[in-house]
Amino acid sequence: MKIKDTSIELKSKLGLGSFENIQPVSFIPTPTENDYRIGYIDRYIVSRVNMNQIIEVSKDMYDTIIDPIFVKYTFKWKITGTLNNKYNGRMLLQEGVIDYNKKQIDILTPKAAGIRQIFNNYTQFYKPS
Repeated sequence: MKIKDTSIELKSKLGLGSFENIQPVSFIPTPTENDYRIGYIDRYIVSRVNMNQIIEVSKDMYDTIIDPIFVKYTFKWKITGTLNNKYNGRMLLQEGVIDYNKKQIDILTPKAAGIRQIFNNYTQFYKPS
């Protein structure tokens, strides 16, 4: 019996999932006015386990991908505020958009190789507040 011929339920019990049916669809978010009031959006990325190809996907796509051949990450992306950190002496008063978003990518880089090539515009979606 071929794996393709097995039922989804059996594949799931075997830990095989339905690999041949999953094709993440690339997505570029569009922040809403409410997102700008909040100051952040959530971003969702997936990658096949043995590949460095990262794809940004919608929340719905992110939630439907359950196969173990994919790794998934989510992170916040700052879209309003000052561009750079504001300090009073050495005390941080306000985290800037560029510094915050760069820090998010720095945190994910060891886990998601290649993420810097995709998320290198730290002011993407920025709107002054």
